[in-house]
Amino acid sequence: MPFPTLEEFLDEKWRLNQWFQNISDDEAAALWYTTCLASLRLYLDAFDITVFYEDLVSDPRRTIARLFKVMEIEEEFVSLGLTALERDSQEGIVANQLKLSVTPQMKETIDQSLRRLRVPLTTESTFEEFKRFIDVDAKS
Repeated sequence: MPFPTLEEFLDEKWRLNQWFQNISDDEAAALWYTTCLASLRLYLDAFDITVFYEDLVSDPRRTIARLFKVMEIEEEFVSLGLTALERDSQEGIVANQLKLSVTPQMKETIDQSLRRLRVPLTTESTFEEFKRFIDVDAKS
């Protein structure tokens, strides 16, 4: 079976289980990553706002203010929202205890999957390239 295009990959008639019969962990990681990426791009219009971790780190006040505006929360509560960022909401969960690393082989497999899907990104793409690809700034 040939590798699908991005459009075929997102087609609800396309069966993912055909791919899971003989798939490596690296290929599974690549499939997960490209599925998330494709889904985000496909359904971006369904969201009122897109907030990335990088936005919260680089400009938390502006990001929280934008988020609260969409949620119709008064601006006076932005500082309270900022104090919530001081606590790790995922503290103590098992996923944080795992020491996961992305191997060069995993990166290559992800990059191959992106090329096969004709996605103009790689594991070395910048955050700005990623945002341009999903066209997130068109919504901001």
